[in-house]
Amino acid sequence: MISAYGASYGYLPDLISLIVITIVFLILGTKRITLMFRALLAGGIMVGVKTAYYLWSGLFFLYDGLTVAVELLVLFLFIYVFHAFLKLTDKGITEESKPVETLAVVTIVVMVCTASISMFQFIPISLLHFMALFLTLLIGYLIGPSEGAMVGIITGVITMLIAYDTPAFPGILGCCGLLAGFLHQQRRIITSICFVGLALIFGLLKGYPSLYISVYEPVIAGVIFIVVPRRFLDFINNWLYLINKDESFYEFKNKRRIRDQLTGYRDLFINLALSCANLGAYDPARDIVCQQFKGMARALEKINNELEWKPAPLVQRKVKYSLNLGIATYAKEGKISGDSYLCTGISDSEYMIALSDGMGKGARASEESTLTVNTLYNLLKAGFDVELALKMINSILLLRSDDEIFSTVDMGFIDLTTGRAKIFKIGAASSFIKRDGIVKSIKLSALPMGIIERVPIESISLQLRKGDELIIVSDGITEADRDQDGVEWVRESIQQIRSKDPQTIADLILNKAVQRYGLREKDDMTVLVAVVN
Repeated sequence: MISAYGASYGYLPDLISLIVITIVFLILGTKRITLMFRALLAGGIMVGVKTAYYLWSGLFFLYDGLTVAVELLVLFLFIYVFHAFLKLTDKGITEESKPVETLAVVTIVVMVCTASISMFQFIPISLLHFMALFLTLLIGYLIGPSEGAMVGIITGVITMLIAYDTPAFPGILGCCGLLAGFLHQQRRIITSICFVGLALIFGLLKGYPSLYISVYEPVIAGVIFIVVPRRFLDFINNWLYLINKDESFYEFKNKRRIRDQLTGYRDLFINLALSCANLGAYDPARDIVCQQFKGMARALEKINNELEWKPAPLVQRKVKYSLNLGIATYAKEGKISGDSYLCTGISDSEYMIALSDGMGKGARASEESTLTVNTLYNLLKAGFDVELALKMINSILLLRSDDEIFSTVDMGFIDLTTGRAKIFKIGAASSFIKRDGIVKSIKLSALPMGIIERVPIESISLQLRKGDELIIVSDGITEADRDQDGVEWVRESIQQIRSKDPQTIADLILNKAVQRYGLREKDDMTVLVAVVN
């Protein structure tokens, strides 16, 4: 009422109505009176006081009568709105709360409060227009098109009634809110530019200088929306999810709490890893613990990133490649081979092929190679990255160095969406790739794991194509012919094979290796063949 002083000649009857209604309800109380009766009583007092005032002042015309009728409807609306709003502030969101109704009530109250403040402004920019535009952009961006359009229409109607604006304003804001909702959760700068552009296009339709909307108000609303802190948007998001009674609110809240806990655990493991690393000379047992701390920190970081909300890409990555596998083995001592292998998926789009050759023969060699392969797989599956997992396995083997436990690692990771392959080789024999009848060898020089403290981790990246053949062999294959370079005779043998069946290729390579050994004692031999489709 104070802010409306001097706004129109109807200020005095409104003030008198307010005073009379206040006195009546202070006398009667409200607890025993229904909301409907209160509304009718307040409306009757308002109509009676204003009609009497207009008749006494001689200003009662047909327009004034129609104005009183409209104000009566507005009064009934505001009684309902503020009753619902105060109930909301008192009891919060309940099972009976209706999401759309609650959002509309909060929007109206915010606009009415803004209107009272905007009466005091001394600048050409309308605070009421700005709030209407900003609310429409904010709600549309955070929730969606239907809510954005609804808030735009509500704020436009409130602005039209309070500031005597053009009836086109609600339609303009409704369309702008719809656009902001269509750009729901995209980058803020893109949403803001599109929103401001549409508002200015509508604003210019009437022609200069009688613009529907000032040029400055949408621009200011868009700029503030871009620079407002993310914490503010998260805070509003929490309230909007609660108002909407959406299950995603509780999911969002739980994820945020879990992410905070994971961040704390990650920081703890990072500090523990640094503490272990700074204790002095290298020690295998301490290094294992240190690598475990680092691995846990990175695994938690990975989980944290997966829990973070990210907009879905317009084009989803699809699996474009598949692998046909062939495996052939030969055990030096009966059925126990010192070579261990594992061919399995690490994720929906990543496939791992791993081969480990344990030093020695029989059960002992099998035990160490199996330990290497299985531990490697479990660490990778738990979220450890490859280099960290390999370093940890090296430390584990060093702890058993009194027993001379050594093991090679030959491992390939294939991304089935892009065809990219990454090959890791630590003390392993050469691998081969065959494309269009041409065979190339893949070789990296390194000692087996479990010999030196700081094992160097090197890799080779390849772009595979459909039809490529990737062949991984243990050193028992390459050492089958001592009179000839092992890599060369295997390469020539692969080039002569015409079959595209991976099992046939693996069997042929193994048979040729057995023939080249002749009567000599044979080593454990393993051939892994992957054909890209």
